[in-house]
Amino acid sequence: MKKLFIITGIFIVLALLATIIFLEKNEEKNEVNTIGIILPLTGNLAFMAEPEKNGFLLSYEDFKNERPEIAKKIKILFEDTQSNPQSAVSAAQKLISQDKAKILIIANTGPNLAIAPITQKENVLQIAFCMEPDIQKKHENVFRLYESATQEGNAILDYLNKITEVKSKRIGFLYIDQANFVKTVEDIIIPGLKNEKNKIFKEKYQLTEISFRPILTRIKNNKIDVLVLLGYGNEYKVIFDQMIELGLRDKIEIIGGWGFLYPQVPAKQLDGVRVAGPIFAFSEEELSKTFRENYVKRFSKEPNFDAAYAYTALNILLSSIHEANSLDLEVIKNKISTKEFDTAVGKITIINRELIVDMGIGEYVNAKIKLINH
Repeated sequence: MKKLFIITGIFIVLALLATIIFLEKNEEKNEVNTIGIILPLTGNLAFMAEPEKNGFLLSYEDFKNERPEIAKKIKILFEDTQSNPQSAVSAAQKLISQDKAKILIIANTGPNLAIAPITQKENVLQIAFCMEPDIQKKHENVFRLYESATQEGNAILDYLNKITEVKSKRIGFLYIDQANFVKTVEDIIIPGLKNEKNKIFKEKYQLTEISFRPILTRIKNNKIDVLVLLGYGNEYKVIFDQMIELGLRDKIEIIGGWGFLYPQVPAKQLDGVRVAGPIFAFSEEELSKTFRENYVKRFSKEPNFDAAYAYTALNILLSSIHEANSLDLEVIKNKISTKEFDTAVGKITIINRELIVDMGIGEYVNAKIKLINH
């Protein structure tokens, strides 16, 4: 009888253990994976956040409609960088510790650089939604799913070399005193200029700058032929207004980057501005057109290129989770790393955790931008 009680007790314990193991496995199966998206919802870069957030939301909604069973296991949470790296770090720590997020999508270079050591330490997958070209090289948990400063700089450099091949020019550079912009000008464009007779003038400014008259006066006095203007775009209206006041606007050719793909300047002032950007921004392909139509239907406004990148970044991530049939980060990372994608921003390739997109130069004519150099 005593042996019977012992054997019965053992069976009861084993049954309890089996139940616990089953419940744990079942809980794992039903686990909801949180993707944290950190954007500049407030602060001086807040103008960027709305189209980005809309792009992410549309991507998630499309995924839920197409793959509802998988979508049940994924939720997205938005947090605010307040347009500064310190607040972005706090947002990331909250998402990781409280919301148990294992994947973060982060906008802008400063926040991405500040958060990368944290995601590395906590083994969290970081999608860098920024132009910093080296972040994914320094942090193995980071994928940059956005065009890079290097790609934009090389597009501008190719164009400058083309227009200065026969005749040298006085080339001015006006750019924000931040890592991406400094790197683009000082490490990519200026060293790559082939015509040694080009005369170079450069000026940096702070994002908080409210008057550009002293800088623009120096540009005028130096008789600049071509001005490369690189910034976020929200400061361009002041720059253009003050160029007009100084009689400078129509005397120089202006070349810029993605800041000119935000409509911050009156259309009539943009005529003739050349812009480096992804090809899809200048000529729509089928997926780009479909994305634009769906975005307008959903939000009653036209998307910009950032909205298209946001849609694309989350689409790549979610489709990789679907193909991996797993929420294991290593499996997901492998799926992202090993494919080419046809996307809303055209055909892209991911090499060494870096998104590569086809770039060119477009020109504004009557508020429309057309490809002129590819």
